[in-house]
Amino acid sequence: MTDSRPDPTPTAGKRLGLGCAVVFALLLLGLLGASFFWGPTLAQRLAGKTGNTPLPFEDKTSPEQVADARARAAERLNSYGWTDQEAGTVHIPISQAMQLIAAGLPVSTPLTATAEAPAEGAPTEGATPEPTADLSHVTYEADVLPIFQKYCEECHGADNPRENLELTRYRTAMIGSHNGPVIIPGDPDNSYLVKMIDEGRMPKGGDRLPQHDIDIIIAWIKAGAPEK
Repeated sequence: MTDSRPDPTPTAGKRLGLGCAVVFALLLLGLLGASFFWGPTLAQRLAGKTGNTPLPFEDKTSPEQVADARARAAERLNSYGWTDQEAGTVHIPISQAMQLIAAGLPVSTPLTATAEAPAEGAPTEGATPEPTADLSHVTYEADVLPIFQKYCEECHGADNPRENLELTRYRTAMIGSHNGPVIIPGDPDNSYLVKMIDEGRMPKGGDRLPQHDIDIIIAWIKAGAPEK
């Protein structure tokens, strides 16, 4: 009788497959171990060769230092000073530089060897000096009317004045608009005209009045708004 049970002895093919699996597992473990021990060092070497070594970054700038840097930058933008004293170049307030650019004038012409940087607030050469006024004795006719004629006549002149406020005659200026007086003699803080001018809301659609003109109007009202 023939025994039909399977031969329990593994065949040569099975032994070979088992051996390959063991070798593959050992190689895999070896690669994992090598990457664990040698991977960081290799990455550092590669980074060093390419010049891309990561550098630690830590911002230690305090809020006070940031505020101080901004203040110094703002001061430089709004003041006069030397940029290169040997070359004779200076920096000027940015507002004046923008005006020069708008007028088509150069803003980077070096000074002559004998020139000096102008003091802060000093008028530049060729500029029209601002008119001065004795603020202890200011009158409508001599000091305030010229300001109104220059900046306010377009809207508040005798020809159809806006809000019925005519500023180019003393009597009508003191009467005010259809809403009431805008000038309170002796009290510039509560004079509506001062508020509108100081906030830049008048002249409407125009630039804010120069500060020295605002000071004249305030001094005039404080003195009781005299006509002459």
